[in-house]
Amino acid sequence: MKPDQLIVVGVSEGFQVGAKLAAIEPRITLVGLFVGNGLNPFYDFIIAERMKMERGEQTFADTQFAIDEIWKAAREIYADPESTEKYWMGHTYRRWASFTSEDPVRSLMKVDARIFVACCALDNNTSVLRADYIPLEFLCEKRTNLTYKIYPYAHSFVELSKDKQENTTGANSHFEEVFREFTTWLENDQN
Repeated sequence: MKPDQLIVVGVSEGFQVGAKLAAIEPRITLVGLFVGNGLNPFYDFIIAERMKMERGEQTFADTQFAIDEIWKAAREIYADPESTEKYWMGHTYRRWASFTSEDPVRSLMKVDARIFVACCALDNNTSVLRADYIPLEFLCEKRTNLTYKIYPYAHSFVELSKDKQENTTGANSHFEEVFREFTTWLENDQN
């Protein structure tokens, strides 16, 4: 790493924030984004409902009802994006609107800096399905400034231990290991 390099790092909700910051601040030379997604976070909820139906856990009618409720909430949030008095799923409308107004992949397509993205295959907070869209978009646009890694963990690189009934019995964090990989990537910067 060189002393004149400017790095932005975003984790979870900060993934969207880091992507947007990198898109609007040309002095940023390196970007590290962890456990986020490529598309609008509301889409995670929709995917989750469709997957429940796919697995036979709920009917089409129940699935569509749940998705219609997500659409209703999104419309209400975007109609009043500054509200700190109205809540959805335990968070203010302002919180939801602040990091869902632009898809991270759109922001990242504007970034010339080198980008490191690390996500988790077993993440229930952010769908890896949406994160997997990021390298596809980079390929389509013939961009080569992305390093993309998926790890076999839950959100924030946590490995969950389960018993025979699939109840969680323990958790082991791998965040430090992943962050060390990121710092190695930084040190190997060729810019």
